[in-house]
Parts: sequence; C-alpha cells; structure tokens
Amino acid sequence: GNCGESFRCEMRCNKMRNCGRHKCRRRCCDGNENGNCPPCQEVCGRGLRCGVHKCDKPCHAGDCLPCVLTANIYCACKQTVLSVPCGEEKKARPPKCDYSCAKPSTCHHTNQVKKPHNCHFGECPPCICICNKSGINLNPK
Repeated sequence: GNCGESFRCEMRCNKMRNCGRHKCRRRCCDGNENGNCPPCQEVCGRGLRCGVHKCDKPCHAGDCLPCVLTANIYCACKQTVLSVPCGEEKKARPPKCDYSCAKPSTCHHTNQVKKPHNCHFGECPPCICICNKSGINLNPK
C-alpha cells in the first residue's frame, strides 16, 4: 500500500464463540484461544422443554433455563383455577372445585330438590327423587 494509507485487516475470525454454535466472524480478531472473541450476541432461539416457547436469552452453551411462564387450568364452572408450569397443562388434572354444580337438571326435578353435589365434568349423578322421567318407576301403583 501507499505510505499515507492506514493498514486495514479484512480477515474474518472463524473461531467459535462461547456459545459453541456460532462463528465469531469479527474482523482482525486474534481468536478464542486468548478469550478475545466477544460473547455471542444472537438470541438462543432453541425450543424450551415446555414445547411451546423458545429461549429468548443470548446464545449460550448447555441447556436452556426452564420456561418461567405458567398456564391456568379451570374446573368445569371456571370458578376454581390452578396455575401449572407451562407445558404441563395437558398432563395436569383439573382442580377440585367446592362450588355447587350449576348444570341444569336433566329431569323435571329442580336442582334445589335433587341431592346437591359439587362442580364436575361429565354427567351429573342420577336423580335420587322418585322420577318417572328417567324410565325407572320407584313408586309403582
């Protein structure tokens, strides 16, 4: 080069950064043997164990931290809620609910007359009143 020109290195570093996933690519870097490659600046982006979210931390070696988010699971009437770690909601059982079942009666007896029971998924227990609507005649003449 000419006497007035300043020296400019165009060599890019091909050493791996501390994450072990990305190359340094910095100009005129003297490599990671001296610890001079800067830490990786990319977002990790790997899928977390929850199976829903991705790691938003700077790129790193080793396992990602667990997902810090939670999911809510509700009882049938939606008045009782249980918070579980993200990704566990499919395996978790709905919370036990102490509120009374508010499903409408399937026979002609009102819910006030029938045996009270708590909130639940699925069918209500059979009517305990003498009920001709269910096809069972408990009071034959």
